[in-house]
Amino acid sequence: ELAREGYVTVIPQVCYVSPDGANKFPYESWENAANNLPDAVAVGSARVVVTNGTYSFDAVNLSRPVTVVSLEGPEKTILKSSARGYNLMTVNDSGAWLEGFTLRDANIADWLETTGGSGLRILAGTVTNCIVRNCSKYSYASTYVGGSGRLYDSRIINNSSGAVSALGAGLYVAGGGFVSGCVVSNNTMVLNSADDINGGAGLSMSGGTVTGCLFADNRFS
Repeated sequence: ELAREGYVTVIPQVCYVSPDGANKFPYESWENAANNLPDAVAVGSARVVVTNGTYSFDAVNLSRPVTVVSLEGPEKTILKSSARGYNLMTVNDSGAWLEGFTLRDANIADWLETTGGSGLRILAGTVTNCIVRNCSKYSYASTYVGGSGRLYDSRIINNSSGAVSALGAGLYVAGGGFVSGCVVSNNTMVLNSADDINGGAGLSMSGGTVTGCLFADNRFS
């Protein structure tokens, strides 16, 4: 990368993400939009707007105050894991906001709470109107809400967990985590034997608050 003396890079207030953008830094317009979310988040803008499409990457960590939103909601804006062993989306700042995405196909094959939430891990900040689906984690679920994290009006569906003494397939809540208005359904905990049962297929908790949620058709198999 070349540096020019006397020049500075101005960070735009808004960055854009589109599969049809020119992928031209700093992604300050739809014409020059980034082709993937991690590049746009790394710029440092206060807001990132993502248009319809499927975007594949390893992981994104919203560890600063930033608002990341889709144009037309989770059915049309899909974030897909491209590698095993990563939390696809981590939200870890009180000023971070994520809205309107499907998070899918993340897989972590370990029992660690520190990697809980293969699809979505919230330790601070707010997530709303998202879908977490088709993710797997040996233990501590596809969606983990802890610390001061907040999850609202989202769906956690068709995820799986399976290992000895597993804790949760769909949702795990800890610390001061808060979950409201969510649907948690059709999540499966795969067991080697009846002795493996150590947490709920839909929900496991060691703290936090869950209110106004629907749990349906979660199962052991």
